[in-house]
Amino acid sequence: MGEITIIVLIVVAASIFPALFLYWIATRPRVAARLSTLGSILVLEVVGILFSLNLAFLCNEIWQNREAAGAAIARESEALRNLGRIAANIPDRGGMPVLAAARQYADAAIRIDFPNAPAAQAAQPAKHENSSLPALIVLSDTLLDGKTLEKMHSAIQPLALAQLATIRDKRLERVALSDFEADRVKWLSLLFLQMMTLVALFLAHAQNARAILVATLIFLLSVNPFVAVLYMSQSPFAGLNPLTSSRLEEARDRLIALEAGIKAPD
Repeated sequence: MGEITIIVLIVVAASIFPALFLYWIATRPRVAARLSTLGSILVLEVVGILFSLNLAFLCNEIWQNREAAGAAIARESEALRNLGRIAANIPDRGGMPVLAAARQYADAAIRIDFPNAPAAQAAQPAKHENSSLPALIVLSDTLLDGKTLEKMHSAIQPLALAQLATIRDKRLERVALSDFEADRVKWLSLLFLQMMTLVALFLAHAQNARAILVATLIFLLSVNPFVAVLYMSQSPFAGLNPLTSSRLEEARDRLIALEAGIKAPD
């Protein structure tokens, strides 16, 4: 709550103070008279279009990253469930090691890759745990073990290996999308274009101080909250509506149920 409050205060300050500053300049007759000859509506339109396009492209990129991360989580979870079903049907309880390894991987992914999830906060990872990769390696070694493959029907082996490959690939995609670094060039260009739009607004209404105040307030109060939300949501797993580990938790619960069914006496 404290972080959100700070961001709200920054947005309000960044919206009000520039408008008041431009209004103060416009109330100086000599300055306003000189600057009024420099501006035109055409300049405002060109700069405004450039700013709008930059903001739209940035918003689209963030949304596409979120969609890709959500799809990766869904595919990874489905592959875990499929692998669990395959392991549960290996004769003589031969799939128990695979089920256990898959469950441990799901646990590690939830605890480590989604630290803000309720399930992760209920069971914090050990200090030396900083990646779910070791659990994935254990799952791979367990599935590729010769004894496990011998107990598995030859027609099922390619299906199991395909599920393992999907888990590996989608984990990499998910981790890559979560481990981001803010692109300073994009945000600096957006800030520069926003500043140029303010200048164009001022030049277009330099002789009317009230019009400048109203126009800049409307522009900043419309744009700044949206930009702040975008900045907070650069990672699909952060922001006001982050992606959660609910699908992985469902897959883990399914694996636990399959384990319990095999352990249960006939």
